[in-house]
Amino acid sequence: MDVDGYVHVMITAIDSWSPIPLISKKAAAFQESKDALKREVMLDLLKGLEQNPQISQRALAQELGIAMGLVNSYIKRAMTKGWLKAKQIPARRYAYYLTPQGLTEKGQLAAEYLTSSFTFFRSARGQCLDLFTECEVQGWNKVALVGTGELAQIAELIATQCSVDAQLVDPEVVSSKDFDVVMLVDIQNPQSVFEKLLATWPENRILTPALLYISRGRQQEKQLEK
Repeated sequence: MDVDGYVHVMITAIDSWSPIPLISKKAAAFQESKDALKREVMLDLLKGLEQNPQISQRALAQELGIAMGLVNSYIKRAMTKGWLKAKQIPARRYAYYLTPQGLTEKGQLAAEYLTSSFTFFRSARGQCLDLFTECEVQGWNKVALVGTGELAQIAELIATQCSVDAQLVDPEVVSSKDFDVVMLVDIQNPQSVFEKLLATWPENRILTPALLYISRGRQQEKQLEK
């Protein structure tokens, strides 16, 4: 059996599994693995649709490595939750756009995935270093770090290795008068915090590690308004 077939079998088995009383550590571990895998599939689906709203379900299924029927099931689930909105396009097809709730959910799913991933520290360290290096190149010395949790702690640590003055700041009071640039390091509600920062900061002065999967620009909202 190839990799795609194996993933298909695993996802199908997980989606059809009925909960039973968790009477052992093995059962609890299986439940945790089941939930984690389903969250990861939903995250990949939302990311895929955000990048290409008009992608066919068949093509999306190939990208995710799961059956087309499962893609349809996950899309319906996301629409029921209010994370996606469909718009009919030519050739009797639909384009799917993330709603504001969908963008928030994508960020939360990404945070959950990252905090349970062994690669989190490595990715966070590398991406924070890249952003601080950009600050040095641009001459942005005073950097406001907005967020709490592990990513904020890693950013503080990496900042000591660079020629920048980085400080943790409350997003409600961070001001462009006191800082040259703001770096978003919140892994709990990154998209929501990003949107709040846009009210007082130009978008090009809000730095975001790629691992937060921040949706920039207003294309999603514009598409939904049409």
